[in-house]
Amino acid sequence: MYRKATFTMLHNKKQSTYYYVRMQADGNSSKNAYGYVAASQVAAGHNTNYKQIDYTQIDQFTDSTDYQNYIQNGKKQKLARSIVKLFPNSQVDLGLSRIAAHDYDTFESTPDGDSTPISKKGYADIKSFSSIQKWLYAHEKASNATKLAGIEKLLDKEGYTANKRAAMSGYKLGIQIVNNIPGYSSENDKPTRWKGYVFILGRVDK
Repeated sequence: MYRKATFTMLHNKKQSTYYYVRMQADGNSSKNAYGYVAASQVAAGHNTNYKQIDYTQIDQFTDSTDYQNYIQNGKKQKLARSIVKLFPNSQVDLGLSRIAAHDYDTFESTPDGDSTPISKKGYADIKSFSSIQKWLYAHEKASNATKLAGIEKLLDKEGYTANKRAAMSGYKLGIQIVNNIPGYSSENDKPTRWKGYVFILGRVDK
């Protein structure tokens, strides 16, 4: 169930909040159902059966452990898992991943799209990889193996060799990989393919 709008309605002389929602049918937009539901009858949340889920929006995760679980078990997170392994001493951090998705994914086409950057408070020494991101979008239809080889080659070019990455300490990894996942446009509910390729490094600002 996806909330598309919020309304205040007058019923029996009492104002109540209602959500206009979409119940999405996998792979068949013609079977989607729409309607109103009282806000008091539903609660925000998300499905955590990640092995069966193609995609979860980054702002729905509750903490870094939840997000790490998604990357390690997500049905469509194979490329993300491979990238995480390139930084063996940099733990995935949800806060930094949200910054990556909202502030650094300038090419992204997912429902997380946000033209207003979010605060970087709490993080320092952020390193982004815009050349790698640009390359990934240019090769979005390539296999995961080809993408990973391209990432490693460009990391080496920027001085982040395997030895350097293995020796890094004190850095967190912010990452969001949405790898050509079938979905629906947030504007008109038409079938589309969601894409988002971004990862950054940063330190927790103590």
